[in-house]
Amino acid sequence: MQNKPQENLVGVSVIVPVYNDAEHIAPLIESLLNQDYRRDLLEIIIVDNNSTDRTREIVRRYPVTLLEEKEIQSSYASRNRGINSAGHDVLAFIDSDCLADKQWIAKGVERLLGPGADLVGAKVEFSLSPRRAAAEMYDAVTHFDFENSIREGKGTGAGNLFVHRYVFEEIGLFPDDVESGGDFQWSNRAIQNGFRLVYSPDAVVIHPARGLRALLKKRRRTGGGAVEYWRKAGLAWWKILLLILRMLLPRRLSMLKKAVNERGTPDMHRKILRIWGISYICTLTTLLAITASLIRLTVGQGARQKKSQKKQKKCCF
Repeated sequence: MQNKPQENLVGVSVIVPVYNDAEHIAPLIESLLNQDYRRDLLEIIIVDNNSTDRTREIVRRYPVTLLEEKEIQSSYASRNRGINSAGHDVLAFIDSDCLADKQWIAKGVERLLGPGADLVGAKVEFSLSPRRAAAEMYDAVTHFDFENSIREGKGTGAGNLFVHRYVFEEIGLFPDDVESGGDFQWSNRAIQNGFRLVYSPDAVVIHPARGLRALLKKRRRTGGGAVEYWRKAGLAWWKILLLILRMLLPRRLSMLKKAVNERGTPDMHRKILRIWGISYICTLTTLLAITASLIRLTVGQGARQKKSQKKQKKCCF
């Protein structure tokens, strides 16, 4: 891409959803402003989703576009707001707590404009704190494995994503009524509609590895998102029960060792039992979140049915 004539480059709209992330938003914006890409072809759109901290104040210091999504509390609704306002036909997505490699846009666009690509999921690398806690290691070797999810035809995440606008025009925007997993649902729908999703190992973003508290918070959110996805997909109750029962089994140690070999560093093997313990705590947290969501869903359906029955009785008199 560096040898490509600058006049042949295309305009790119970078869309960043943000909610209460005053800690990370400035470094993220600076990494975008320092891209090895023609600045006049780059549009940076930050979409604030009702932040209550200093996020908007910080964003206004930079030469970027600040939008707000006030109606729906959802990162997917925020991304949709950015899509609708974007001025270019190539759309790039990154999360507010990430950093973009200097060649991120150049490499992502290169792959998107190459043969056989309608959308591109790309590599997420993790940065660990000096403590290198077991929870951080677990996060680094098990999450954002977009290469394998793309290879298996499952979809990809919006934390590092490049898309031609025509894909959104054809299949619609991200689902904005889900708590988690909307990006995978959308990209899987793109695949099912014949669009070609490919992987780029060169368009890199860096994500801080999460500690235990942040991991458990994410698992509570993704557990609820799973229930919403199952409900919309019309998954049979026995299949849901089977999935829940599988979660009661701890992850095999051999699987974690394989993940460390593929995505980790040699020192992680010394903490493999701690990493395994973290994995089971995260699994149980997901299970509890799923159970709580199923209970809320069941209670809600019962309440709606009773309300409907009362209305019907009133109509009879």
